[in-house]
Amino acid sequence: MDGSSPLSFLAFFISSNLTRIIAIVVLFFFGKIILSSLVKKLLMLVRVSGQIKKYDPEKLEKRITLLHGILMTMGNAVILIIVFMMLLELFGVSIGPILAGAGVLGFAIGFGAQTLVKDLISGLFILIEDQFSLGDKIKAAGFEGKVVGMTMRLTILEDEEGNAYYLSNGSLGNIVNLSRRK
Repeated sequence: MDGSSPLSFLAFFISSNLTRIIAIVVLFFFGKIILSSLVKKLLMLVRVSGQIKKYDPEKLEKRITLLHGILMTMGNAVILIIVFMMLLELFGVSIGPILAGAGVLGFAIGFGAQTLVKDLISGLFILIEDQFSLGDKIKAAGFEGKVVGMTMRLTILEDEEGNAYYLSNGSLGNIVNLSRRK
């Protein structure tokens, strides 16, 4: 290889690493297939559980659609990070220091953002367990009102006087759903 052009370098690089490149591509698609299969099976369990508990079919499908998007996005992010690390290693970049730095950075961010993480995880469990939905009247964190908005991070309640309360999901504590009285 004379190194005179980027095209000749690319041709040399591909020919000398063809097996590894093919393996990375195959692992990428294999990972996507496994992710899709696992998410489908998990969502089928959620659907069956919701049908056994006689949830409103329309609300159940909305929950499943939301969970599908969340799980696929998180899974795809993990797969892409792994493929990116494999490609960096293929180009001769040592990924050990990168992983160590990412671990330290993740620890620092996690420690600094533990309230946000708590809110997001609580929001995920509110959705998975269907503790309440839009339009339900609930009591939580000392407030009572109709749920007029929900995100993964917060819940918005409106009381009878029209006051809006923005409550982080991690601080809701014990929730009483007044709309599901028997």
